[in-house]
Amino acid sequence: MLLLVVLCALLLVVLCVLLLLVLCVLLLVVLCALLLVVLCALLLLVLCALFLVVLCVLLLVVLCVLLLVVLCVLLSFYVYLLYYVCIAAFTLDAGLLARSQYSEGPATGRLDTGFSRFPCVYKQMLTDGSQHSKLPLHASHVALRT
Repeated sequence: MLLLVVLCALLLVVLCVLLLLVLCVLLLVVLCALLLVVLCALLLLVLCALFLVVLCVLLLVVLCVLLLVVLCVLLSFYVYLLYYVCIAAFTLDAGLLARSQYSEGPATGRLDTGFSRFPCVYKQMLTDGSQHSKLPLHASHVALRT
């Protein structure tokens, strides 16, 4: 009978050890599942962060391209404006230069607006006070006095 009690005790110990082993395996499986869930969550978080970074970079690139287009449009506008201002300034400078070099008369052949093709006729007409009210408008109509 003692042998039977010892065998029952031994069987009980073996069953307890097996139960503990099964519980450890179950605990290990649960821990692995939790670790897998945490890793999936971290992977999802990393993917979301990566998506946000890519989205921000893409938005930055689009904004830079739009800014570049706006700057190019404004620059071309300013270049055309500068071109026309330079043309106007050079034309004005050329007109002033022509008037300063040829102070005898105006610049277009009309006595009141431009430069005479016959400066001596213009000078003679300016010095002759009696003819001042009868001056023709164009120097080519003026007869040279002798």
